[in-house]
Amino acid sequence: TFQPWQHKVEIINKLVSNYDDNAHCSGDKFFADREISFLKIDVDGGEENLLEGLKGVIKHKAGLKIALCTYHQQDDEKKFTALLKDNGYHVTPTPGFMIFYHDKKLKAPFLRKALIRAVK
Repeated sequence: TFQPWQHKVEIINKLVSNYDDNAHCSGDKFFADREISFLKIDVDGGEENLLEGLKGVIKHKAGLKIALCTYHQQDDEKKFTALLKDNGYHVTPTPGFMIFYHDKKLKAPFLRKALIRAVK
């Protein structure tokens, strides 16, 4: 799939998470020696762990833009907005709402924001 863009793509056979081992890599460690200006985050409910592993990047990287999915868990939008604002980001939710019917613990309020955008 990526062969035509192999000069632009680096495939890492690890999950980006909040810790480091043979199968996982924290975002802070992964991006320690890389330039970064934009993060698009949609990891099927693992966003909180991924953000935990990106604490240093989120706190210290000036000019960073983030597009972050907030529909997997009931309180994601509220938690992630607070986290990003506490770290100096301007946060804007996308317009409209959705119902994430794959959430087995779905409860009221049923409508959720799908995505927030953040800029530092």
